[in-house]
Order: sequence, then structure tokens, then C-alpha cells
Amino acid sequence: MHSSDDSMLATLSRIGTVAPEIIELFDYLEDTPLWMKDEAGHYEWVNVSFLLNFGVKMRAEIIGRTDYHFCSEVLANQYRMDDERVLRGERILSRVELVGRFDHTARWCVTSKVPIRDAKGKIVGTAGVTRPLAAPESAVAATPADSPLSVAIRFIAQRYADRITNEDLAKACGLSVRAFERQFQAAYNTSPHDYL
Repeated sequence: MHSSDDSMLATLSRIGTVAPEIIELFDYLEDTPLWMKDEAGHYEWVNVSFLLNFGVKMRAEIIGRTDYHFCSEVLANQYRMDDERVLRGERILSRVELVGRFDHTARWCVTSKVPIRDAKGKIVGTAGVTRPLAAPESAVAATPADSPLSVAIRFIAQRYADRITNEDLAKACGLSVRAFERQFQAAYNTSPHDYL
């Protein structure tokens, strides 16, 4: 075992959870950041993919810090609200969200978050995993750059932190609300509301 592995086990023990040795395998997940946080939202362990996502070389640069150190305030606030829900026992499974990156950009990802419990069953932290959202080929084909829906996707990406209505998106696309909702559902197999 490397000293960083010893440190990871020590930090997980500190928050009261037992980490199986199999956790080392998570370092081999490419483009799939995985993390564990304590109740206050401090990172206690992250995998190599997480380090690469934020452009850091060692876990020591992440451990003990929060999302506010690595992400925009808007994204960090959303992640903290999620943590609060998970700390109450809720699971967040396969949600599409924006995830910050090392170059201060964000990309759409599918994220799941679950509570971490100690040996007595008390929730002592959160764990999560995310992976980049792969656009289905049908969606890519249905929304070329000159498609009205491409305007809606750019609108969402640029204003995701604002309150966005179907009326706003339809207007940006030059479509009626009904036509916009129909085309969006056909292209993405989901409603604009669920996509947001």
C-alpha cells in the first residue's frame, strides 16, 4: 500500500466509516470521478479521475477542502444543497447536472450520490460518482448546429443558474411553445423541464 492509500483509510476512519480495500479499484475508473465527503462537505477521499477533472496532482490538494474551493459559487451551492438532502437519507440517482472542471468550464454529467453510514447506521457523510453525459446519436443527429433546438441547448448551458421557462426556450428558438415542446421531446426523449 502507498502512503496516500494509508492516508485515505485514516481519513475515512476519522469520519466513522469502514473502507474496504477494494476502494483502490475506483482509481482505475477513467473519466468517472468518485468522491466521499464528511457531514460538513469536506472531501475525505477522491479517486484519480476526480483529481484529473480538477487539474490537481495529489489527493492532499483536495482532502479537507469543499466544493467552494474548486467550483463556481453557483455550482458549489447546488452541490451543498444536494449534500444536505443526502445527509437526511435521500439518494440522488442518475441526475443530469453540470459539473465544474479544472479550466473553469463545466460539462453535463450523470451524477449519483448516496449517504455513507457508520457501523451503527448513522449517516456520517456522502459519496458520489459522476460521468460525462454521452449524447445519444439520435439526439445529436436531431440537433445539428443550425437546428432551432441547438439554440435551446446553448441557452440552457449559458443560463442554467437562472429560472428558465419553456416560453423562454421556445422564444429563443423562434417556435411556439407547443411546437418547441413537441420537437424537444422527439429529439431528447424527455421534456424540457426534466432536461433542466
